[in-house]
Amino acid sequence: MQLWPQPEGTTELFFEKPNELPRTITPDNPLPIAFTVKNREFATVAYTYQVEQITPDTGQHTTLASGTKELAHEQHADIRQTVTATPTEQPSKLQVTLIYQEGDVQKQERRVISYWLTP
Repeated sequence: MQLWPQPEGTTELFFEKPNELPRTITPDNPLPIAFTVKNREFATVAYTYQVEQITPDTGQHTTLASGTKELAHEQHADIRQTVTATPTEQPSKLQVTLIYQEGDVQKQERRVISYWLTP
């Protein structure tokens, strides 16, 4: 019996310049956010992304931006958004969630990246 290794697909999601992400919320001051999605799934994939502000103390989730991108294998998208976060009295999390179907599998996959904002 011979075994033939099959390539395993993956999707990469990361902040472009993590050291330059805004760390504080100023009322009515837009926050720039930039992240990259790389398709290494060996197929064309439709990605849906959502940028949320999450306040753990209250459990509040606020959608700040969302969109979709379709990428062929080995293609990437540099996504740049400007969002306005709500000032809070406690730290909150800015989270990017990426949702997609993996190959022929009828199962949703999810990738998440985030960072903390201080009041």
